[in-house]
Amino acid sequence: MRSASASSASRTVLSGRAGGQLESTVGALIEQGRAAGSIRADGTVADVYMVVGCLSAVIRTESGDWRRLIDLALDGLRPR
Repeated sequence: MRSASASSASRTVLSGRAGGQLESTVGALIEQGRAAGSIRADGTVADVYMVVGCLSAVIRTESGDWRRLIDLALDGLRPR
């Protein structure tokens, strides 16, 4: 995963068929969440990938409380 460019920071580039399927599935879940009013209107697939990457790093390095990070991240994705 990497940002495509500075001008399209909300777009994440994944390679391969599995990456495309994952991006499509996450995008569909975000749209469903928006429609249900449980995900903020400006939430993106890149936001979800960023949260997953941060969570992975915290768990891998044991550098913090991953449960607290999940709570904070989920609060940030909820509509205000």
